[in-house]
Amino acid sequence: MVSILRLYLAHVLIPLLIASTAKMRLVVSTGEVILCVCALALALYLSPFFIDEVNANASNAWEFLLVWDDEENFLENKVIRSGLNVTNLYAMFTMTKINVYEPFGWILKAIQVQVVGLDSWWIRIVSTALHFVAAAVLARTSAQLLNIMALLSDIKARISVDKVTGLRRERNRWYGCCISAMIFAIHPIHVEVIAWPSAQPYTLCALLSSLTLYVYVQALYRRLCKVHNGKVNAIAKLMKSVFVGGGQSDLLCCVTLVSNYNGMHPDTDLFSLTLSERVLKATTMPAWVLRRILWPAKLRPHYQLRPGVLSLTNSDYLLSLSVSMALVLFTIWLFRHRQAPQHLLALAYFAIMVLPVSGLIQHGMVSAGCDRYAYFCSIVFVPYGGSLLAQLFGDQEENVKDQEPENSQTQRKHEHTTIGISAVFLLG
Repeated sequence: MVSILRLYLAHVLIPLLIASTAKMRLVVSTGEVILCVCALALALYLSPFFIDEVNANASNAWEFLLVWDDEENFLENKVIRSGLNVTNLYAMFTMTKINVYEPFGWILKAIQVQVVGLDSWWIRIVSTALHFVAAAVLARTSAQLLNIMALLSDIKARISVDKVTGLRRERNRWYGCCISAMIFAIHPIHVEVIAWPSAQPYTLCALLSSLTLYVYVQALYRRLCKVHNGKVNAIAKLMKSVFVGGGQSDLLCCVTLVSNYNGMHPDTDLFSLTLSERVLKATTMPAWVLRRILWPAKLRPHYQLRPGVLSLTNSDYLLSLSVSMALVLFTIWLFRHRQAPQHLLALAYFAIMVLPVSGLIQHGMVSAGCDRYAYFCSIVFVPYGGSLLAQLFGDQEENVKDQEPENSQTQRKHEHTTIGISAVFLLG
């Protein structure tokens, strides 16, 4: 009787338990894993806002979350405290404060004051929300941009990818851009934009610009799909997409220039830079920002610029200038010899985003730089990171497909070995 029971356990019950355990395994897709990682990163990023000691106004490392920085922008700003009426709206679009013109930023601040009052904690919460929503839109925009690059490559090579493979590659690009955008969102250099209430317009601008870019990229992708299907001419569509809307941009530039005119006088700042110093500062600023992005150590609100240090005899500026020139030359080489214009466009975008804060045109407080200067230009790294991760996901899927037969055989061998060991143990 005992022998029969042992045989029953070894050959019937144990295999059933192993099979049921295998079926009960939690199967999580790659997208769900990425979603969990992003949610965890968001929770950790927001955790300082909900520390009890901070809410109790105790003195600790996070007490700055309850402190105003520039009282002139909030406590002494009658425009945002008086509500949204015609007079205040006119003032918002015609005035400057601390040499800054930000009408939509003041509108957002006025709305927050009307809803939650003058609460610096809520100002930072709204900035964080705008920052992460902008990162999500940026992830989608970057993925669509990578889809456009892949589609242009297919059009140039005159190849057609089957629907299943195309969807799988698009999914990998989306996953890669999600991770890349998450890294952008939690990067230490962007903490100033969230922790400094006066920098809230940066997050609003990031969200609006990301939405604008997404709408443009989405429309361009649809046009290229028609090109790929042979319905329209590719060159005509691309040229129309590039040059449309120039008049509106010129008008906005003129409005911004006139509104900031009062902040461009030399006597506005504590000291002024010569033309040669401003040119040197502008040409080395991209390398300065790039160094802060790649190695975010010893970050602080302002980096002091002492008189007389802007010179080629200064080794730091000489090295930054060399790095900037080497990066430009390498990008031009890629464009000419590798037919890779996307890198030149990325460099142009990076330089254009840095140019307003490079110091070429002196405005506001003169400093060596600020962490927030890296906010917009660092966006260009999201599609690069997404492309790299998408390739890793694609390589991993190919390896999994190649190893599927071997893995299935190995799994069956392990199951048989487990059953055999259990039987020997029970019969022994």
